[in-house]
Amino acid sequence: SFNENTYTSLIIGCAVTLEWELAASLLADALENGIDVTVKSYCACMEAFDESGQWEQVVKLLDDMRCNRVCPDPGTFDAVTHACKRAGQSASVFGIHEDMKVLKIRPSGFIYKTLIEMCGQSFDWTRALRYLSQMTHDHGFPDRAYSAALKVCADSQQWEWAVQMFQNLRRAPGHPSAADYTSLVGIAMAR
Repeated sequence: SFNENTYTSLIIGCAVTLEWELAASLLADALENGIDVTVKSYCACMEAFDESGQWEQVVKLLDDMRCNRVCPDPGTFDAVTHACKRAGQSASVFGIHEDMKVLKIRPSGFIYKTLIEMCGQSFDWTRALRYLSQMTHDHGFPDRAYSAALKVCADSQQWEWAVQMFQNLRRAPGHPSAADYTSLVGIAMAR
């Protein structure tokens, strides 16, 4: 007989073969058969949706989890954020962050970096710096997030802030990177 591990393994196989519809069918079958489905199965199904470019289904699955009384964990929010980022859905990424605040779940470094990058799409450097500050408070020195914030500041023509981000990056091993120098040179040439 099938149990959650069997269903989850089959759903993971669907992610590899990009069969998101079959993954959805397997998850529905598990629920219909009274299997105690956990975050593990939902995240496997989210991966199948994400790998197939079905970001809307990933977001819907997050809602379905709540309806089925399965509490999303930080990894669940990483999976949803990844799918929305891949699809360029910045409003959804910001909404996910708000949901996490309501649930009192601390965002991962990946989510903060994604939020900062999404701010860059609208040249919202002040919001990017707020996220960077929150991330620094939650996770210490986030060198990748500083690189993302440097790019947002440079693209937004905020020279002073870009220089400050660059100076902060000099404290991180292996940084500044070539991309960091490119961001800084780009803004210098634009002045």
